[in-house]
Amino acid sequence: MVRYVAYCWAGTLGLLAVVWAVAGFQSLGVEGHARIALILGILFTTGVASVLMALVFHSSRSGKDKGF
Repeated sequence: MVRYVAYCWAGTLGLLAVVWAVAGFQSLGVEGHARIALILGILFTTGVASVLMALVFHSSRSGKDKGF
């Protein structure tokens, strides 16, 4: 599960790096602290989604949710 989350974060960071390099956040009108908040918000959201999906797969494989 930890490896899955790390891969998701790495993919998100890679995508952000590509967007930042190609178009940059300045075209969006984002400066300084807002840029950091945007990046941290995206990483946090991706992390939470990754953990929840990993828990769904784990629950499904362990057979604990067969009643639903």
